[in-house]
Amino acid sequence: MQELLEKTNKAQKQMKEFRSQNKKFKISKNLRILAIDDSPPISTSGRQQSLLIGVIYRDGKIEGVLSTKVDWDGEDSTKKIIQMIRSSRFANQIQIILINSITVAGLNIIDIKNLHEEFSIPVVAITRHKPSISNLQEAVRKLKEHSADAKERKIENIKKAGEPVEIKFKPRLFSQFAGIDRYQLIEFINEFGIEPLRLAHIISSGVVSGESKGRF
Repeated sequence: MQELLEKTNKAQKQMKEFRSQNKKFKISKNLRILAIDDSPPISTSGRQQSLLIGVIYRDGKIEGVLSTKVDWDGEDSTKKIIQMIRSSRFANQIQIILINSITVAGLNIIDIKNLHEEFSIPVVAITRHKPSISNLQEAVRKLKEHSADAKERKIENIKKAGEPVEIKFKPRLFSQFAGIDRYQLIEFINEFGIEPLRLAHIISSGVVSGESKGRF
């Protein structure tokens, strides 16, 4: 009984802290957004990598473009995104981070909870198709040239992101998120749509392939 009470009190405290953080996030036309997407694979000094492009988007305009490279199927995406933001003049101005799924560069898994904690702003992964958590975990387990510990770290990041939530929008979207609740997220999507991510996708694929292909 005592253990149950302790768990309940802990959950209530976490919810209170979460609501307190959420009060700082206000949706407005002037919200400064960082949208991130990855490129097709590139070869860098014999290593297969992907170029991550970050678009700084505000009031319907691109204010800046950030970039970094991450290893294909690697474990450096979260760290590289943090470094990319920290070294930018926009570091203290970004109010929300959007990413095109928690996976970049093959199976390089972004820890969205870590990003949220690092910057104390919402982090939202958005996809058009519902990701299968079990299939993603199975794909990680089948990776060659990765230690058991490396695979477990990837799977832990997948679990931390939580189950994808459907967002009723045209097109239909699915999201995993940290530092924002579902109702705020719906309000955000209704206000901004997926334009910031679409721009990041166009730039990342166009720079590497010579012409943008596919769609977000």
